[in-house]
This record gives sequence, C-alpha cells and structure tokens, in this order.
Amino acid sequence: RTITRYKYDRLTGEISSPQVFFKGEEHHGLPDGITLDAEGCIWAAFWGGSSVKRINPDGKIIEEIVLPAMQPSSVMFGGHDLCDLYITSSCQGAVDINKGYDSQGNFLGGPVYKCHMDVKGRPEWLADF
Repeated sequence: RTITRYKYDRLTGEISSPQVFFKGEEHHGLPDGITLDAEGCIWAAFWGGSSVKRINPDGKIIEEIVLPAMQPSSVMFGGHDLCDLYITSSCQGAVDINKGYDSQGNFLGGPVYKCHMDVKGRPEWLADF
C-alpha cells in the first residue's frame, strides 16, 4: 500500500535514498502502475480499489477516477496533446476471462479505459535500472 520515492541518477541509473511518498489504507487497494503529469503529480492505478488516484508532490490524494473494474493495473497519458489518460485493467482471477467477473459476480476488469483530462501528461522516458 506504499509508494516509495527514490533519488535517481540519470547518468549512472543508480537509485538511492528511499522515502515513503504515499502510504495508503486498505480500502484504497494496492498501488500498481503509475505515471506523472506535467504538474509533477503522480497518477496511480489502485489494484483492488476500482480507482486511479492523482497524488500531489506532498503525497496527498487530490483527485480520483472511479472505475467499474476492480483491478485497474496501469496508467499512461497519450493523445496528440497528452490530455488523454489511458487506464488498463485486468480480469485476473475471473471465472470467465471473456466476461471478466469473479465467482461472486464482481467485475474485475479487462477493458482499457480512456479519460480526457484537464491536465497534461508528460512524455514517458526510459529509466535504466
């Protein structure tokens, strides 16, 4: 339930100085795939929490997108202006992966969602670690 921040050396690819950036509660689910927006906020998919949360540089939740899928898995900005947020979801544990439901009738996921946002994303960059 924790997102850890590290110092990253772009020249060497080394990471150091771990710090807790965000500490979630059980009802949030587990933070999974993340991306950054142009304002320095993190967007994180919360597996088991049916949501994507925007977390400011101080580690506070400032926005939330609630999804019909229980298992959002990752997020990324796209589109020509980087204002579309794409959200993947998973149906891991489904009794029928074509439908995405578990044995209790909960919709786990499977689709990719697209949300047009008022904030721009950043182009993704490759890390070497």
